[in-house]
Amino acid sequence: MKIKYIYLLLVLFVVHPVTASITFEINREGSAYMVLRNDRSSSGSINIPSEHNGLPVSSIGRNAFAGNGNITAVTIPETITSIGIGAFRDCDQLIYIIFEGEAPSLVNSEDSRNDIVNTSVYALIQNDHIESYGVEGAKFGGLHLVNINTIKAAADLTSEFEIGINRVGSTILRVEDSAVEIPLIIEETTDLNDWSNASTSEKNFQIDALLGTRFYRFKVTN
Repeated sequence: MKIKYIYLLLVLFVVHPVTASITFEINREGSAYMVLRNDRSSSGSINIPSEHNGLPVSSIGRNAFAGNGNITAVTIPETITSIGIGAFRDCDQLIYIIFEGEAPSLVNSEDSRNDIVNTSVYALIQNDHIESYGVEGAKFGGLHLVNINTIKAAADLTSEFEIGINRVGSTILRVEDSAVEIPLIIEETTDLNDWSNASTSEKNFQIDALLGTRFYRFKVTN
């Protein structure tokens, strides 16, 4: 039986990360900073810095980003060791959070919940650290864990905003106020270990989401 491998090439508009207006608070010892809050007018992809005024940024406070309906992605540096309750609650456009280090502790609220989000958000974890979060597919503070090594993006995309999430044979695509053409490239070979002479074919199909944001999932089945 011949085996066909299918690759999805996603062609989207590029959205570059922006610098968020973040307010920091120094701890009592004067040795590190906490992310206290951010400007609710911030939008797009946010990178939390690993240091501020020459000191490490070691925590994210309770409700620090809560209610920001414009941010779409957040990168959390490895210096962050704790995240407060509801840090990203009611961030309705937030799609994923990238963690660059080990799992930080979650600061429980008085009602013992440890959710830092209240929407369907993915946590993308480097393979070296994913075990500390509870392995791929688990949940961490309400986030859906995904090994970042399983993420595939088209070679011509330069922004993390266009990342598609590969989950058990499927790829999720977010399309916002645009028409997207997706070339489906199929490679075929008789030798699983040799793809140098594989034959290829291509099919194109169009997705229209001109009136708002839509999510599509492409699943490869037997």
